[in-house]
Amino acid sequence: MKHGSEILRNFFDKQVDPTTSLLDGTVEIQGFHLGALTSLINSIHDTLLIVSPQNLYSVIDDYLVPNWEINCGLALPDPLFIAPSPAGFLSEDERRRQISKSIIQSFPRDIRFILSTEAALRESCFSYEKTPPLEVDKNILFDSLIDWLISAEYVVGEIVVRPGAYAIRGGIVDVFPISSNSPVRINFLADEVDLFSFNIDSQMTTDNLSLVKIPPVDRGNKDGVSFFDVFTENLTKIHVIDENTIIIGNHVPPNKTIHFPFSPLPLKEFINQRSKGFLNFEIDLQLTELGFIHEGGRIIVPPWFETRGPASTATNIAHQSQIIDFDKIEQGDILAHNDYGLCRYLGLKQNEDAKAEFILLEFEENGLISLSVQMIRKLTFYASSNQPGVSLDSLTKTKTWKRKKASAESRAEEIVDKLLMSYAERTSTTRNPYKYDSEIEDILLARFPYSDTLDQETAWNEISNDMSFSNQPMNRLLCGDVGFGKTEIAVRASFRSVYNGKQVAVLAPTTILVNQLFSTFKSRLDEFSISIGMVSRFRSGKEIKETLNNLASGNLDIIIGTHSLLSDRVTFANLGLLIIDEEQRFGVNQKEKIQELQKNLDVLSMSATPIPRTLHLATSGIRDISTLQTPPVSRHPINTQISFFDIETIKRAVFNEIRRGGQVFFVHNEVKTIMEMFSLLTEHFPLLEISVAHGQEPATTLEKTIIDFQNHKTDILICSSIIETGIDIPNTNTIIINKAHRFGLSQLHQIRGRVGRSNRKAFALLLVPKGLTLNNNAFRRLKAIEKHSGLGEGYNISTMDLEIRGAGTVFGYQQSGGVGRVGSELYTQLINQALKQKLNPKNIIDLRPDQISVSVFNDGTIPHSYIHPTGLRLDFYRRLAQANTVDDILETEYALENRFGPIPELVQHLIFETKIRIRCCVLGIDRVALADGVLVFGFVREYIVSRVGVFLNAVNDYFSNYNYKYWYKEESSGKIKIFVSGISLEDIPSTIDRFFDKLYDAFNKK
Repeated sequence: MKHGSEILRNFFDKQVDPTTSLLDGTVEIQGFHLGALTSLINSIHDTLLIVSPQNLYSVIDDYLVPNWEINCGLALPDPLFIAPSPAGFLSEDERRRQISKSIIQSFPRDIRFILSTEAALRESCFSYEKTPPLEVDKNILFDSLIDWLISAEYVVGEIVVRPGAYAIRGGIVDVFPISSNSPVRINFLADEVDLFSFNIDSQMTTDNLSLVKIPPVDRGNKDGVSFFDVFTENLTKIHVIDENTIIIGNHVPPNKTIHFPFSPLPLKEFINQRSKGFLNFEIDLQLTELGFIHEGGRIIVPPWFETRGPASTATNIAHQSQIIDFDKIEQGDILAHNDYGLCRYLGLKQNEDAKAEFILLEFEENGLISLSVQMIRKLTFYASSNQPGVSLDSLTKTKTWKRKKASAESRAEEIVDKLLMSYAERTSTTRNPYKYDSEIEDILLARFPYSDTLDQETAWNEISNDMSFSNQPMNRLLCGDVGFGKTEIAVRASFRSVYNGKQVAVLAPTTILVNQLFSTFKSRLDEFSISIGMVSRFRSGKEIKETLNNLASGNLDIIIGTHSLLSDRVTFANLGLLIIDEEQRFGVNQKEKIQELQKNLDVLSMSATPIPRTLHLATSGIRDISTLQTPPVSRHPINTQISFFDIETIKRAVFNEIRRGGQVFFVHNEVKTIMEMFSLLTEHFPLLEISVAHGQEPATTLEKTIIDFQNHKTDILICSSIIETGIDIPNTNTIIINKAHRFGLSQLHQIRGRVGRSNRKAFALLLVPKGLTLNNNAFRRLKAIEKHSGLGEGYNISTMDLEIRGAGTVFGYQQSGGVGRVGSELYTQLINQALKQKLNPKNIIDLRPDQISVSVFNDGTIPHSYIHPTGLRLDFYRRLAQANTVDDILETEYALENRFGPIPELVQHLIFETKIRIRCCVLGIDRVALADGVLVFGFVREYIVSRVGVFLNAVNDYFSNYNYKYWYKEESSGKIKIFVSGISLEDIPSTIDRFFDKLYDAFNKK
């Protein structure tokens, strides 16, 4: 099987000779389909200029998606059709326009093709005078680089996350070339200049580079020159006349006119042809959205057609750690101090000799404390600065905070007790492993219309093992972003359960999602004679009664419904598997009911944006977890744009989707004004079918509206947030969200995830009222949704949303005495502590790093000269303070050196004391200090009393071996101290490390 279609390539080769230039000849192709432009580009050796009518620009842009990077293609959109955006936001089209202008002026010979419109090409938008591009290699000089970046209009900042920016940190310069997909780090601190690419999320280097070409940023305007004035290379023009006609060449009229002998081939038609045994087809890797059929009957398809889904080009995405948010804590934000309560963060300050740094905190009645950065672990985030109704705690009335914290601890212990009781009951319960017939299950898997991703294969194997190779009920969380294949895994688990004579209950939070799940399960399982019922308001009372009777009598295999399935009137004949979709969206009462129901059942919970508590339960071992982080191949990131409300912008977005045969979601989450929006859109789209859907409609009306939209009887669906979960319509790939600033971040992510569920590029247009000034939280939400438009961002989105919203009913548990009093972050810590104590009852002493005092050097800090930005410096203080293992410290140490160069002595002291603090936790040491040349170790008496002999022998062996003088002292509190003298200052670190090694070996010797 060849990589390109021979018949398609031969057609272009005969009509457009690839060995000669087309500068003097012109060919008109009639009956053409724009989807074949990708193959045409690869048949012409000249640099191409594709000139499109404005109304077809986006359609062609979509067809060329895989060719932009592979074939060095550029897009130069018309600025008149770029949507206006609020301050702080730059549309994708504007960004691409800047990049294209810079490359056109700097590296014209590297360009394979350019897509634009006649108006955009004629506009005087290029700079008169251009700074020449820069080639950076190991011979570059620091001053020359900085001078060039300034002249090239690169913007200096604290960190580099966007093209056209640079940052300086001593002898390290980070630059994000306007023409590149990744930034470069130039290190002048080594013997010779080192060049690396680096990841914008982790900020860590990846690959070594030998040469980097950097073009200047072209910020030209109306007073500049046009494209034809600056592009001096020879060009062959492809002029798109309409959807079915193109002219290739630079002169008109054309020398010859030919007919395009291929017709577009829908996927369904290809599947029907292949099912009849028709195998006369070829693969063309350059095709993306559709296939073609030749007049002679030959079929040409892209790779995913042949496999009926994603092809073998899948790459597994590595687990992404939480993306660093450098603006996470800002001055004025409300924090919770573990000992004193809620306070306001006022910033960082240094002592007089700049050898120590402190966090300044304000409490009630202007009470101030300065907290050492080494104790930053005592602080947790509570709420943003503008969160209403937050009262600070008082330094003089500490009992108030202690009561609130004690109440939260008590509530956390109650939750943990319930969880552990349920866990204990489940682990003590056994059931026979599920049998399975590989032959019949292979048939089910073969009917799946897509190829499994690597993560789907792994997740299914894990769930299959839970069900068939264990005699304990399954309790697994399946975590995967919207559209990553969770439902298919649930279908397979249900199939196995039913074929073992067990019933399945599928629980979903909304009626719309129930309806979607019902449709999916029916389409996948109907041919296997599995009976499936649904309980929702889309069903009449008579239908629901009949369904429940069949369920109780055992005549129904699978029931799908909302929380109504948890009511007492629902009885099962032989329930074996409970599937909970979007578990985090169920409330307190439903969660408690689920806990009661699932004690002896196999449970599969699914979530796209799990809350941290859920993940902590998984990591604690109480729940197993499977993750889907590999997006289906041919799935593209959703092009997300934030703009002001503008009817022309809306019209362009709608018509671009309609022209490619798609449909549009228009989210307007105000039921009282939704008909006004219907009237406005009907006025501007008189030829389109528009319908309205919201949760206050009668069930029969809502169901008909949704079904009509699914069947493409409607072009635009104006709807409330009711579509947040459950709507899966691959043909709908543009979503417009009105008043987007009013939605939560996770909610925006879920709603946006209703599009982009096919191989087509999807678009999300988020609108805010024209002229609106966004408040801080709204800006952060929209900025986050703009930045995190990639595939698999669900967990990052959910954690950022938690930080932005602050306290709230984020866990679905009662706030009284819980999360609302101390904040979500501290509350999570309390739950973890309670879990740890319950799971490790024999561990008498459980020291935490924030309980341990280490004062050896007393000058550990991160100097401004090493990391200047306050937010970034604070982030590294926090990363060190929150480390739980020495390996965590080593990772942070590596990150510091990787990003900022050799680590200064003061930072080395900070790192050393942080390591010591962590090692103290497992040795029962709560204090290490150096005073007047004497080293002091404070031991918790209860920790060593049961191993006193081993302890004394280890101490004596170690210090006697090095001839150090030492003595003991027992204080009235019961604490035992060891004093050691005669150690030189430079030997202190190695002495402590070796002593801790000796104790650890002695305490853990078997």
